[in-house]
Amino acid sequence: MADPRNREDENAIHSIAVARLVNGILDGTYTNIDNAQIALERSRRRKLLLKRKSNLGSQPARSGDSELSH
Repeated sequence: MADPRNREDENAIHSIAVARLVNGILDGTYTNIDNAQIALERSRRRKLLLKRKSNLGSQPARSGDSELSH
């Protein structure tokens, strides 16, 4: 499994994402590059949100940690 912290794996993950984008255009899933890029960005955001949610359960909160700025 690819480890996003490893620079070589990060490049491989990016290459896979680009390949999916191109395949989506070629097979007609996306009508143009803009639609494909929008779908890719939405997918990336979903993955980040899922990763954050999974990390919330595995890491204890530290005092002073807050996402809100006052």
